[in-house]
Amino acid sequence: MEPSDPVPSGDSADLTTATTAGPSGMSGDAPGPAAPVPARAPGSAAAPDSAPGSAPRSTSAPAAVSTPVSAPVSAPVPVPALASALAGDAAGPGEEAMALVARAGIDGRRLRNALVALADGRWWTLADLVRETATSRRTIEELLREVDGRLERSGARFRLPATPASPTTPATPAPRTGPSGPPAPPEPSDLPAPTGTAARPTRTGPRRAPGTPGMRPGAVAPADPVAHLLTDHGDLVALMDELIAKAPRGRHTLDHVAATGETVVRRALLLDTRFWLDGARLLCVGDHDLTSLATALLHPGVEVTVADIDERILAYIAEQAARLDLAVRTRWADLRLGLPASAHAWADLAITDPPYSPEGVALFVARGAEGLRDRERGRILLAYGASERTPALALKVQQALSGLNLVSEAIYPDFNRYLGAEAIGSAADLYVLRPTTKTWPAAAARVETAATAIYTRGPQSVESTGPSPAAATSGAAGSPAPGAGGPGGSPTAASGADGAADDGFAPEVLVGDWPRDVLPRVPRARLTTWLAKPYASDPASVAISVPAGLETALPRLLLATRAREVRVTVASPLRDLPADLLSPVYRLTAEGTGLRAVRVPPPAPETGNAPDTGRAGDAERPGDNERTGDTERTGDAERILRRILDNAHGKLANTWREALIGARGDLTKKQARAVIAVVAPWAADVTVLELPAHRLRELPAAVRESLSSPAAAGSPG
Repeated sequence: MEPSDPVPSGDSADLTTATTAGPSGMSGDAPGPAAPVPARAPGSAAAPDSAPGSAPRSTSAPAAVSTPVSAPVSAPVPVPALASALAGDAAGPGEEAMALVARAGIDGRRLRNALVALADGRWWTLADLVRETATSRRTIEELLREVDGRLERSGARFRLPATPASPTTPATPAPRTGPSGPPAPPEPSDLPAPTGTAARPTRTGPRRAPGTPGMRPGAVAPADPVAHLLTDHGDLVALMDELIAKAPRGRHTLDHVAATGETVVRRALLLDTRFWLDGARLLCVGDHDLTSLATALLHPGVEVTVADIDERILAYIAEQAARLDLAVRTRWADLRLGLPASAHAWADLAITDPPYSPEGVALFVARGAEGLRDRERGRILLAYGASERTPALALKVQQALSGLNLVSEAIYPDFNRYLGAEAIGSAADLYVLRPTTKTWPAAAARVETAATAIYTRGPQSVESTGPSPAAATSGAAGSPAPGAGGPGGSPTAASGADGAADDGFAPEVLVGDWPRDVLPRVPRARLTTWLAKPYASDPASVAISVPAGLETALPRLLLATRAREVRVTVASPLRDLPADLLSPVYRLTAEGTGLRAVRVPPPAPETGNAPDTGRAGDAERPGDNERTGDTERTGDAERILRRILDNAHGKLANTWREALIGARGDLTKKQARAVIAVVAPWAADVTVLELPAHRLRELPAAVRESLSSPAAAGSPG
């Protein structure tokens, strides 16, 4: 669609819609793909190789210093039209808008960029203009209120009418000579001064017409480290736009806002041009933006691991990686409880776009540091943005980063663009951080004291902190017995003298945050410790307190427990309890905010006796052997699966291999390892506790297949 074409109404939110976003720019559920950004004019998609008057920039690698990045350059505006718009003619923004620009002082560049965009002939939605100019929605709304009476409208889109160029004035500036790029802007002196404005005294250096607000038509954006490479990757940008559009809808409680396809490709280009990726490993600390797929598509030689809390995203990334034959593996992780075991000291590079709170940024970056195997040359790339109106919030985040003793090698302003997050201008900076020898103790201290509330919205936000579920149930009548009450295990009854509940349940270990006066003599364990390693003893009964926001960790907390009975207390009634994942191990009963999990007996070992096929003396019937074989394989599969799940802290492939050898009797270790690699290539170097839910659901079928898979895949020995 051409920029001047009318746009049907009703395709975007009205410009007067108010935002309710928090510090990170989230507003309800993250939106799906927004209305398409109006097409750029030819030659305006990328910044030139060098800014006017500067030395030519390398075309093979990004700049290694902090480099400003701005919105894509708009098509040059005819000189008379721009001068008219900026001077306040009837077709321009008017005196009120220019007064707003003047009050902005040196920060008025953002508003001038917006005015030039409005006058360049294209139709804009509020979301598009916010993203194009990387300016907060609130600031853009203020500007639009000042020019509202002068705007042309087509449905929910708008623009400033352009004044036709005079017959004696060229519609566009003359082409630049030298390196390729957008046309050079005219000299400031070529812009006419508003009528009645007296000229200032002559001065040396570049001249500007008196009263001209200072935005030159066709001015180029500040240098972009990888924009000159984008033209060669249009197909990849289109593919990433499609993948992002089809990805699971973002969750506002996890601060999800999707980045644009161009943004994730630019991240991949920056990684590829700044670092040597052949044989390198990249850890994505959260990846709702699908940076993992973009990087693997651009450079197949890099290995990628994604650690994320969102099971839907993990399943989607795994599905697309398999379809596209990419070396991307997925791991479930709630980073408040730890980094996946297989991701520790694994990566050469880490990249993260975390919750935009100081607590969230510090935690995700610290986990990224934990994931680096090269402590001398490893890097962490961080996407973080704040509104130009709230520098104090950015200061808090930068103070948190400073506490991790990281070197900021580069900061690329407005590098990342989003389909949402309008409170921060739908944009975020990109930091390139390098750890120092002091980073590791600082990171360890940070994760040790990490809070549960790290997000900017919802029950897990920094503003929504409250007592733990166990503490909340404590009343004046006395401390509750963990697990006391009904069959769901809700802690409602007072404890007896021996600490037992009314039904006789007496926990031998308390896991999580329990009040100090609850069973003070019973040993305690932190949730992070419970997931990190097996408990030293083998308790028969355990009580677990799960705070609000950590409910997704419940299946892993139960699998990490080998007690005969577990009582769990949560902050709110459980929904979508994953009973199917736990049915081989537990019988679950939920009631209110309590959950009772009783361990089921393991499958009985094979006795070797022939099964009873009928009445005594009956002859063997056709099909009996086949049915017997199926029954034996089913029993073997159940025993192998139970052995794997009972050893949740151990390497899944190792436990599976030993159990498979015992069940089949015809495999060596090498052959068993090869069989597992064929039926479950995702099982290598992973524990049960970090497997995404979709892999846990695939595990029973994979175990059954391994019992009948040919052994020829592995040679004897």
